[in-house]
Parts: sequence; C-alpha cells; structure tokens
Amino acid sequence: MGRASIAYTNKDYESLRRELLARVPQLTDRWTDFNASDLGVVLLELFCGIGDMLAYYLDAQAAEAFLPTARQRQNVINLCKLISYRLDTPVAATTTLRFALAAPLDEDLVIPEGTACRARLDDGDVEFETAADAIIPSGRLSV
Repeated sequence: MGRASIAYTNKDYESLRRELLARVPQLTDRWTDFNASDLGVVLLELFCGIGDMLAYYLDAQAAEAFLPTARQRQNVINLCKLISYRLDTPVAATTTLRFALAAPLDEDLVIPEGTACRARLDDGDVEFETAADAIIPSGRLSV
C-alpha cells in the first residue's frame, strides 16, 4: 500500500480530524461506526486535539527563531548575540518632581528617598517614587 502525501499546512483540529477519518477506510474495513460516541472516534479526536496543540507550539517556536517574528525578550537577546549586538537592559522611567508648600515652614522639611508620589492623568494614575532625599529649606515654598 502506497503512502498518501502529507499536507503540512493542514494542522488545525478540524483538518486533522477530517484527514484521519478519511484515512481509516484505507487502513481497515472493520471500522464502520464513525459516530461521536464511538471509542475509536473519541480517541481519534483526542489525538487531533493533541496534534493541534503540538502544531501551535511548533509554529510558535519556529517564529521565535527569527528576529522579526520573535516575541520573547530572551529569544531576541539570543538572536542579537549571533550578530554581536547587545541590547540595553530595561530602565525605569524617570522624571523631575516639584514639591511645593502652601506656606513656608520655620524648619527644613525632609522628603525621604522612596516617598510615593502620584500623577493623575486622563487615562489613569501614574505612580512615582523619589530616588533621593529632597529638602525644602526653611522659609522656602518648593524644591
């Protein structure tokens, strides 16, 4: 018996199910019940589900092998190493904050490092944290 050609693009559940059910009569004439409740059909559908998942993961891994289609940062870093290009590490956003008082104080006001600050924006709040101590000197209104 000659082998049928394999369609490498039909890797989804429905295509696998259709092809496997069509192949059954070529393999045996004793399997005649193709109802969804038949144990053979149940097993065939389980294998199709597994095949669909494996095809998805194989396609995803193949996509990670090329820079334009890679989605995982570590894979992009590894691909860049092949051409001796080093990506910079991620850096948190920074900004300059201004702290102001309504009235001057008689003594210095220390704003400690790590003080949480929040900016209210139209699309949501943005939280910041001070990176260093700040001091509003006595008699001054802002720093």
